[in-house]
Amino acid sequence: MPEVETVRSDLEEKVLGDQILSSFLARSRVFRELDEIALQERPLLGRYLVGIFRWGKFIFVALGPDLSILERDPDRRIFFEEGLLEERNLSILVLHLGMSGQILLLREGDSVPPHSHMVLGLASNLKLVYCDPRTFGRVFLASGIGTGPVTELQHLGADPLAEFSKLLFGFELMARSSAEIKAQMLDQRKVCGIGNIYADEILIRSGVHPRRRGSTLKEDEVLNLAQTTLETLFEAVKLRGSSLKDLRYRDLFGEIGQFQNFHLAYQKDGQACKICGCEIVKEKFQGRHSHYCPTCQPLI
Repeated sequence: MPEVETVRSDLEEKVLGDQILSSFLARSRVFRELDEIALQERPLLGRYLVGIFRWGKFIFVALGPDLSILERDPDRRIFFEEGLLEERNLSILVLHLGMSGQILLLREGDSVPPHSHMVLGLASNLKLVYCDPRTFGRVFLASGIGTGPVTELQHLGADPLAEFSKLLFGFELMARSSAEIKAQMLDQRKVCGIGNIYADEILIRSGVHPRRRGSTLKEDEVLNLAQTTLETLFEAVKLRGSSLKDLRYRDLFGEIGQFQNFHLAYQKDGQACKICGCEIVKEKFQGRHSHYCPTCQPLI
């Protein structure tokens, strides 16, 4: 999720208020939820980018007929009020990067990379490009605003970087369940936005074993998990995310992140733990792997 927040922040800085003058949408499964009728009713061409938000791993680009809403609501808090889309003639383009997706901002004359499924030409002569070689990502127009960020995503839990009280409540819900804590962290329904990398990094910094049952956590451990989640993710955002050996993640300008240089657990198996010196262990977990220190993270 820090990678997604990095992209969102850069988009807000560079293209907020810009206008879409051209659009290319390839025939691709990343648009499997894109309703062509809705797209005809609320076309992309001529629309202004009037809000850029994030919830978990999803980026929301609010599109409006003019820039008046930016002038009335500089903090853009009103976007998530029920009924706003119809009343203000707004649409929300939802982007999810999946496992290999990238959002790039290209200048005039830059070549569009292969596997680019969406290219939006902007009035500033920039091109906003959605690229995804494996097409596990998603691009769709939200059908409306409900009790959650958008109607299609109301199942998502608290965003870790939004309100701490809701983040803490999400971990308190995990502590009421006998399910393993890492599995719950990745589930997205109680707390959203935490992936495999950051689950490993949060758990080693919290001293909690990934297979520990949520119901065994004490009150102070739950609080520590929530605080460590916030601290770890903020630090990762500050360092513009994690780019692994495959360099799959790059920011809006094609640059890599730096938080991987400060990983304590993820892909550190066989290496000495930077906290205690014990060897980091790797074990299979839900089709992926967990990385942890058996000394710092005892299974209780």
